[in-house]
Amino acid sequence: MASSCLLAAAASAATRPQYGGTLRVSTRIVPVSLDPADSTQPDSIARHNLIGLLFDNLVTIDGAGRAQPALATSWQAEPGNQRWQLSIRQNVDFQDGSPLRPDAVAASLRLTNPAWTVYPTGNSVVIECSSPAPNLLSELALSRNAIAKRTPAGTIFGTGPFQISDWQPGSKLTLVAQEGYWGGRPFVDSVVIEMGKSVHDQMIALELGKTDLIEVAPEQVRRLSMQSRRVVTSAPLELMALVFTRDRQSPEEGRLRDVLALSIDRAAMRNVLLQGQGEIAGGILPNWMSGYEFIF
Repeated sequence: MASSCLLAAAASAATRPQYGGTLRVSTRIVPVSLDPADSTQPDSIARHNLIGLLFDNLVTIDGAGRAQPALATSWQAEPGNQRWQLSIRQNVDFQDGSPLRPDAVAASLRLTNPAWTVYPTGNSVVIECSSPAPNLLSELALSRNAIAKRTPAGTIFGTGPFQISDWQPGSKLTLVAQEGYWGGRPFVDSVVIEMGKSVHDQMIALELGKTDLIEVAPEQVRRLSMQSRRVVTSAPLELMALVFTRDRQSPEEGRLRDVLALSIDRAAMRNVLLQGQGEIAGGILPNWMSGYEFIF
């Protein structure tokens, strides 16, 4: 499991966060659309983070894989997990100033999940599935299920901590803080994101003081850390594996796969290829994800 790494410009030590200022970010990604429901866009962690600045989900998933309240403050599933009811947080506004209501939540979820029956009731939203859905909360935490209000003119509004001030598709995105954000106002006044920048160009911009936050490859983390750079590493996000391309296998091939699985030195691969960044995988899924089972 490989991690995502960010390199930040040096900041004053032992100081408390203060309100104000602009955070300048450089990234390789070039999103064409910031609509969470746009299925044509690649589902990358960078796009997920961008959407999270503009939109909120009903729930989030913490580092232990547990659902935490967001726009939904509580939830309850009926026996069989086919019918769920979620209470919607009050005193939340969309970025156009209109209040978040259960009917807007239901409309947003119906767009991205046509197989669900979703309708408002009181201050809650009911989701009915055609089959048991024990992992529904994990589904609701996906970027595509972020709650959005869409106008007939095609404008999209979220309830996130920032809103779009200026967007030059494929080049630059400027966000400004939402003063009345329900989760608390962000510390920075604005975020300026330069897109389509190679890792090399990002490093040059950081050295020249033209950006504050850039992406780095996992194999560069050790060298940069030795230079007293501040490197922030995410939880493992990407699975790296050796796979066989043939669909069918003979009994002999099955035994060969078992032998190779037992002979691979995963620790050496992590330490040499990824310079110690990442975690050794014990299966197809990370151990914090629902459905995990140790197989190696």
